[in-house]
Amino acid sequence: MNLLIVSRKYYPEVIGGGQISAHFIAQALVNAGVTVRVLTFTTEGTRKDELLDGVNVTRLPIRTLKLFPRISNVEWMYREMKLQTLHFLKEFRPDVIHALNGESVPSIAAVSRITGIPFVATVNGPTLFCFTQEGTDSKGNHCFGCKGRQRFNETMLKWGQGSLINKAKAFGFWLYSYPHMYLLKKSCLAAKQLLCVSSGVKSTLLSIGYPERLLTVVHNPIETHTKVKSTIKKKLGIPASDKILFFAGRITINKGVQNMVAALPSLPKTHVVIAGKGDYIQEITELAARLDVSERVHFVGFVSNEALGQYYSIADIVIMAGTFFESLGRMLLEACSYGVPVIATNYAGNPDVIEDGKNGFLLQTQNVAELCKKVKRILAAPKLAAQMGKYGKQKMRHEFSPEAVAKELTQVYENVCTENRA
Repeated sequence: MNLLIVSRKYYPEVIGGGQISAHFIAQALVNAGVTVRVLTFTTEGTRKDELLDGVNVTRLPIRTLKLFPRISNVEWMYREMKLQTLHFLKEFRPDVIHALNGESVPSIAAVSRITGIPFVATVNGPTLFCFTQEGTDSKGNHCFGCKGRQRFNETMLKWGQGSLINKAKAFGFWLYSYPHMYLLKKSCLAAKQLLCVSSGVKSTLLSIGYPERLLTVVHNPIETHTKVKSTIKKKLGIPASDKILFFAGRITINKGVQNMVAALPSLPKTHVVIAGKGDYIQEITELAARLDVSERVHFVGFVSNEALGQYYSIADIVIMAGTFFESLGRMLLEACSYGVPVIATNYAGNPDVIEDGKNGFLLQTQNVAELCKKVKRILAAPKLAAQMGKYGKQKMRHEFSPEAVAKELTQVYENVCTENRA
């Protein structure tokens, strides 16, 4: 079988959870005997072909509209990606195309319509269904498929703060959101299958009217790991006997890192280690100062995927305590792959990773007291923590292994090709 994977951004030029998962998927499919080509795009330079960990990757340049960055990143980009993909198909003719991120779906829907090649699309975030791309509104409610007043309010909150010019721009964005979101929905409905990375994504799409026949759950893959020797505690000046709560990702208000910090006054000899960048660092720093826990809050900045293992190896618990719609949080997968207990909000894709009480705990509220209680249960019971870590690792090996995911995807491709020939 010939497969073309199309992803607007790809590892290692962009190192995010989606890009890392895309590369793991490509590797797993190659190892399963599928002929895979990955097509991705760059706004700089010329064409680049490379063999990356056994995967043939082609990076093609696309033009941008320097004076209109918003349009350049959406409809114009879709057009450029469509044209480049059609040109690429002259040298590689796949049986099926897999759009591996939301930005690729409109382009590949157009390519499929022109060429007759069927396509499937991975749904790994709210991009295709939420105009603000957050997945949750300012009140913490999911806003997939939102419209009318809810979309207006969230658009104005995100882009219309401050000056009248900002308000006018935000109003323009709101008007533009209707044809834009219509295009995205039309493109999604043209796919042969929408591959939801978690049951939470699938149930959310069902709730906004997508037909069940179009939706299949296929998790992102993760390999299991062995903990490594780490000097991170020593470098950060953390006593060897103290405990570590760890977070890795974008530092924004809806990721819930502030809840971890707010819990520290009730958790003696416990530190919060935060890896990543974001626009909420200053607020968290000020919160730590007010609570007199600054010495136990450690910002380590961006950490490469290769180096994260040193942090998971010293973490006692990995926590995702926010309201952001995590389709399938890669941080949770990685923590489990290292045998670390996890705590996360009972929302979106988190329950696909966490079996409450077995490899961690699910939070039912945003109440810091609940978070404290569940952290204390794990930290006070080393035997329970060890059991949770072992169970999480086994879960990753059985349900989320690259081999298991490749098998599921291959079956989807074969079904799509059979249906297309009928």
